Amino acid sequence: MKARIQFAMLWMPILLVLAFTSAEAVETEAVINSAVREGNHELGQRLFGTMGKQQSVLEKIMKGANIKLKVFESDDKDESASLGFEYSYSKDFACYVFEGKEKRHAGLVMNFDANGNVAFDRNVNPNDFMDTNISLLWYRSKGGVLPKETDFKLLNQIEDTAVKAETITELERLPEWRELSETIQSQLTDQYYFDLSATGGLESDQSFEAKQYYYGLHIGLVAKGWNADKSVWAKFNIFDYPTALLRLISGADKHWRPRGSSFPEFLVGIDHIESDTGTPRETIADDNSAFERIRFEISFRTLAANYNDANAFLEANFRHYEEIDPSDRVKASGLDTYTYFTIALVMPKANGLYFSYTTGELPLDTKEDQVYEIGFKYKF
Repeated sequence: MKARIQFAMLWMPILLVLAFTSAEAVETEAVINSAVREGNHELGQRLFGTMGKQQSVLEKIMKGANIKLKVFESDDKDESASLGFEYSYSKDFACYVFEGKEKRHAGLVMNFDANGNVAFDRNVNPNDFMDTNISLLWYRSKGGVLPKETDFKLLNQIEDTAVKAETITELERLPEWRELSETIQSQLTDQYYFDLSATGGLESDQSFEAKQYYYGLHIGLVAKGWNADKSVWAKFNIFDYPTALLRLISGADKHWRPRGSSFPEFLVGIDHIESDTGTPRETIADDNSAFERIRFEISFRTLAANYNDANAFLEANFRHYEEIDPSDRVKASGLDTYTYFTIALVMPKANGLYFSYTTGELPLDTKEDQVYEIGFKYKF
């Protein structure tokens, strides 16, 4: 799911829980900076005034960029292991909030997003696909807040704990911080998020020899059960059952506890596609006409294990693209549907080391691949 699905204007407690559950120093700092800049400014300064540092122009531009340097190998016997990188970048450059009540938030966001895979030898790129787009997004969020009566004792405890650490990493390692974060989490209500976006962009291979333009409407849906002990989203988050067992075995959790905060995020949409040049529909099916396409996407991320204060996260993404009313030639060539799945184990504090497995096809692919990757993930 694109990074534009966000909680930009929520109350500080929800951001504190995100900082705890991510357990990734860079992400935590980004969350705190966002809270100080966009959320409850006074509370943010009170808790993290020394950590919410001012950012340079370059830092503001690069924020939201992710790079994966990797070695990958497909199941194709004719192709050997190769080097490459995967990139993603998402940036909100305009935001207008027209509802910011205690339990409800709504607004408009203009977002730029780019992501793709690049191989140093483009002839052996198994996921040769790049997507660059811009969106106008309306979002609405409800819930995810503490009870109406402010617990000043709890806030004072958080403040006393925060001043013991000079960096985000030091803060995350404090036992008191972990306990307070769990206390906050136990009081939060369930959160529901919805967005509707008008999106237009360009899909291409890395050489831009095959490319097609699109525009469409997309809907994003998110439900978060922050209270793992009481939320129905935690109890029925079957996607997190295996990792809940791993957390128990590794000592990350004291008992078996699926997390509603990691409930999958969903994206559905319909696009109008204008083929340009070199697409498989043109070269294989001899059909370069415009068409409509449905897309569906599920994203999932959760803490999988902990060893010596180092966390490992499980990330998964499933996508399905299906052309509406394809021609007989397109259907016979198998170019009317694309299904893609990837799963990865990421260790942020081990220099972003990750292992992943990918299978399926993306738009503009001509064959299904199974790909194994190892590399390092960098988040700016």
